[in-house]
Amino acid sequence: AASTMKHMLRQAQERLDDGRPVIIYPEGTRTRPGAPPHYHPGVLALYRQMGVPVIPVALNSGVFWGKNAITKHPGTITIEFLPPIAPGLPKAEFMAKLQESIETASQKLMEEGRKIRDERMKAETLTFPVVASLSEARLMSFNNWQSLDCRLIVYQNHAAKSALTEQGSRKTS
Repeated sequence: AASTMKHMLRQAQERLDDGRPVIIYPEGTRTRPGAPPHYHPGVLALYRQMGVPVIPVALNSGVFWGKNAITKHPGTITIEFLPPIAPGLPKAEFMAKLQESIETASQKLMEEGRKIRDERMKAETLTFPVVASLSEARLMSFNNWQSLDCRLIVYQNHAAKSALTEQGSRKTS
């Protein structure tokens, strides 16, 4: 672990010496929206070693493409660059300031993203009258891939089946 940290610090210093930014996830990877934060020590090591301001970044990508999620929801990912944290703060103060700024801003962006995503999904969802018949119950699946909203529809006769098929449904059974 110590050699990995030294390697990371050396690479970061090389990037800064070349005038390039160093971008990391302080949690080590993407996390699920709303999951409790767990910031790794690498961000603190970089902060102490590099002696440059840290610019926290908040984003809402998890609302549209969650960690380990198969589905991706349409939408616009928002990235917000927050006020820089000056170098030289004590460990506890830096970590608290970093976490508070990122988590507060990310929560706000995620709430806005969820609202937009949910409104879009509601607007894009096609609805059909459901006609159920126990004597001839057949199941049809309607899938609107743009909003990733799935609906099950039971149809009674071939006319309803044809109307659904023309609307882009696909028969599942």
